Amino acid sequence: MSGMSISRKKYYISSFFWGTLAKLITAVVNFISVPLLLGMYGNVNYGVLSLAQAANAYISLLDMGMNTGAVKFFSEWMAEYRTDLINRTARSNITFYIAIGILNSCILVLLALFGRSIFSVTEDQFLILRKCFFIIAFFSVFNWASTAFNQLLVSAEKVSFVNKMQCITASLNVLAVILAVRCRLSLEYYFFLVVMISSLLLIPYLMKVIHLRLIDSVFPGWHWSSFKIVFLYSLNIFALSVFQMMASNSRPVILGIFSSDAASISSEYRILSVFPSFITMIAGILSTILLPKASKSLASGNVSEKERIAYDGTFVTSVLANILCIPFIFCSNEVICAYVGKSYSYLSTPLVVWLISVLYQIHSTPCNSLILATGKTFYIVISTAVSCFISMFLNILFCNRIGIFSAVVSYALYVFVVITAYYVFYYKKILDLSGIRVFRSFLIPTVLAFFSLFVANFIPFESISFWQEEIRAMYVVKCFIKTFAWGAIYFLFLLLFILGRKKYGKK
Repeated sequence: MSGMSISRKKYYISSFFWGTLAKLITAVVNFISVPLLLGMYGNVNYGVLSLAQAANAYISLLDMGMNTGAVKFFSEWMAEYRTDLINRTARSNITFYIAIGILNSCILVLLALFGRSIFSVTEDQFLILRKCFFIIAFFSVFNWASTAFNQLLVSAEKVSFVNKMQCITASLNVLAVILAVRCRLSLEYYFFLVVMISSLLLIPYLMKVIHLRLIDSVFPGWHWSSFKIVFLYSLNIFALSVFQMMASNSRPVILGIFSSDAASISSEYRILSVFPSFITMIAGILSTILLPKASKSLASGNVSEKERIAYDGTFVTSVLANILCIPFIFCSNEVICAYVGKSYSYLSTPLVVWLISVLYQIHSTPCNSLILATGKTFYIVISTAVSCFISMFLNILFCNRIGIFSAVVSYALYVFVVITAYYVFYYKKILDLSGIRVFRSFLIPTVLAFFSLFVANFIPFESISFWQEEIRAMYVVKCFIKTFAWGAIYFLFLLLFILGRKKYGKK
């Protein structure tokens, strides 16, 4: 095995491990902290904090796709050793994000001073909300500036370092919760701690960039002729992101507006969305890891690396997607019962449909990174926009006829159309790849996964003596036992396939 191959595998494994750990720590922190903070501050006051964060989340659209665009071009230029271009663009990028931070702060200050009529809260609650807006506004420039240095580190393939810092941040949030509970801190002081911890990422990012000498100067500058290359590309990514966000985030809004039983169906949606959201959060780490590699392979004209990302990357990603999705599909009834009780077990079927669409979506991540790296995103934007509006229309049309299924099926259709368009057009026309070979890389591990599921269904789980106890803890035990059984069978089939491929060779 060559040194380059070892280095490449180390990059993927280390980046994914630390990224997954960061996401898991964050998920555990949220799982533990929410009931503690709800009990301490009350449902309504804690909701004010969530409202402040939600309002600021919409302002994050000011990024305008620069996060993807900057990583793409910095990665390419690093592969081509175009240091002068990197320096000019990176310093302009720092200026851009500082300007966004200032604009973000101004918007929040205006909301704090004049936004009383916008939010349906009491006067006392708005006073808390106002303080939260001021806190976010104070740290906005630091948070946005850290993004510019994050992009340089990701482009330099220091993803594991970025994720390690996020692990530390997530761990510090645990201390913030403990301090808030033990010292009975006010909601505003707790929120100040959380936002401050997030903004502290600027310090290690900045120090690492200086240490690695990724740019000559970390002070802001402005070179429009260099920066516009990234900015104009990023506008296409921004349009793509808007339609992707609409397809995903419009579903609960549509259910709330057009459904005759809005409260009930919205509650069902919130219950279901927890599991696919967790899976896509973990799988999203792959995009951050793959985009620098994809950009560098295309910039250097490395066809073998491009094909390795497309074919081998799709195979590995599909294995990962099945490991994330199939246990929830196999244990859909137990998962729902453990989470919200047996009375909601009817949601297990729509959960399965949603998870299958997520599985199909995740497998395209490697090739999607290659497409983004080409910069040829016009037709992706068009197909995504058309699929988005069709999905929204179907959700509106059927939400009163089939309930929560309208949101699940309409999104599944959106995913199917978008990903299938990759096979029909992008893989051959844009990337000069074999769509059949890409699909085979997805199909083989997926067929093995579902065949393992079929085999696992013959295991007489119901004969276990304690199986009939209908308590939530027992449902969790059932999930672990069934997942372990399926996983053992799947691992065996995968091992046999890999050994057989090595013995008889592969295309």
